[in-house]
Amino acid sequence: YDIPFRKYCYRVAEIAREKKQSVEEAGRELRYQAFEEACREYKANKIAVAHHMDDDAETVLLNLFRGSGLKGMAGIPAVRGKIIRPLLCVSRQEIEQYLTERGIAYRTDATNLTEEYVRNKVRLNILPYAAREINTKAVEHIVKAAGQIREAQEFLESYADERFKTCAAIQDHKDR
Repeated sequence: YDIPFRKYCYRVAEIAREKKQSVEEAGRELRYQAFEEACREYKANKIAVAHHMDDDAETVLLNLFRGSGLKGMAGIPAVRGKIIRPLLCVSRQEIEQYLTERGIAYRTDATNLTEEYVRNKVRLNILPYAAREINTKAVEHIVKAAGQIREAQEFLESYADERFKTCAAIQDHKDR
């Protein structure tokens, strides 16, 4: 398809140890660092990533289990800065079905199939259990609730900002 390709290699485990991070966290930071570098190199203004509905549901549950507030319960934002996520409205199954029907090969990262990472435990056990034993549309319902939480959170932030401006003033304390 004549699409430019740039490969980035990092010693993720080593970097994670140095920064006292999990391999997962270090890998995510390095991945976005590579995206930013490629964005500059190719003079692009957007970075499209392939997060889908299942990723969003996983994120919401992980944030819930970790005790997150409204912002974390709102799930993955469709747009954050120059990062866009155009596939949040479709499931992994729909994506794989689309590719299969058109004879387009795809790869599944082998690390996604192990229970080494907490996210994978949610992906491989909790969400399938919820869909099988509670409601087949569990993922869709989690994502819909996250959208409603996001709207409420955005409204509350906006409302608080407006109220703050009517009753408070920010002063520069350098003169004191």
